[in-house]
Amino acid sequence: MSGQQFDWGAWTDLKPRQRSDERESLSSVIERFEKHWRKAQGKGDPQKPWNIDRYWRADFKTAFNRLDQKKPYSFNALVESIEETEPKSRVRRRQARACRLLAEFQGESAESCRKLSNLGKGYGVRELDPRDIPSDEELLKVIDMVPDRFRWSFRALYLYGVRPHELHEATCDGELFLGVSQGKTGARDCVPVPSERHLLQKWDMGGSHVPKTIGQRSENPPRAVQNELNRQLNLLGISWDAYVFRHAWAHRSIREGFPTAKAALSMGNSEAVFKSHYARWIKKESLREALAS
Repeated sequence: MSGQQFDWGAWTDLKPRQRSDERESLSSVIERFEKHWRKAQGKGDPQKPWNIDRYWRADFKTAFNRLDQKKPYSFNALVESIEETEPKSRVRRRQARACRLLAEFQGESAESCRKLSNLGKGYGVRELDPRDIPSDEELLKVIDMVPDRFRWSFRALYLYGVRPHELHEATCDGELFLGVSQGKTGARDCVPVPSERHLLQKWDMGGSHVPKTIGQRSENPPRAVQNELNRQLNLLGISWDAYVFRHAWAHRSIREGFPTAKAALSMGNSEAVFKSHYARWIKKESLREALAS
C-alpha cells in the first residue's frame, strides 16, 4: 500500500464503454460535424453577409434528413442517399456535396470522397447550354399564366435575375433598382438589362408584392418563397424551376453585350465567378459578334 487515499469516484462514475464492434450513429456524426462546421464559419469575418443558420438548413439539414440517422454511420448510406435523388438535379448535387463534406470530416479516403462528388455531377451552370434555357417569349408567356398574386414575383425574377429566395427581402424603387437587403452575397442593388427597362413602368414594379402569407410558419421563409414559386410552375405543368429565370437573365445580358462586371454586380457574383459560370456563353456570343463585323 502506498498510503494514498483510494479514489472510489473513479470507479463509481464509470462511463459506458463502446464495444469495438459498435459504430457511431449517423446522428452523432452529424452533430459533431455541425459543431465543427459552425465553429469554422465563426472564424471568418463577423460581419458575414449571409446567415449561418439559414445556410446550414438549406445546404446541410435538408440533405442529412434524407439519411436514417438512427443507423450507424457508413459510407454506403451516404452513397445510397445520393442515388435515391433525381439524376442531374440540383437536389442531387446538394446531397452529394453535403455527404462529401461529412465523409471528409469522418476521414474517408480521397478516392471515396471523389466518388461522392462524381455521383452529384450533371447539374450546374457550367453544364447548361443556352438551348436549355427557355426563350424570353416563353418566360413572358409563363408570367402571364401564373395567378395574379404571384405575377410580381415572376416579373422581378425576369427583370432582375435574382435568386428566387432573395425576393423575400427585396424591394423595387419602380424606376431602376431592385434592392436585396440580405442575399447570399450580401445586400446589393440589381438592374434590368437596358432593353428590358421599359417593362418597369409597364408592369408597375414599385415596392414589394410577394404574398405575405408565404413562409409565415416556415423555419426558413426565403426558401418557402422559392418553393412556392416552383410549386406554381409545377401546377402549370412547367418542367423547369424558378431559378431558370436567373440563368435567362445572365444569357440575356451576355447576348446584349451588357458589361460582365456590371452583370456580375447585379447578380451578386464576382466578375470572375460570372465569367467562369457562363464562359461558354460569353465565348459563343463573342464569336458571333466577330463573324457579324
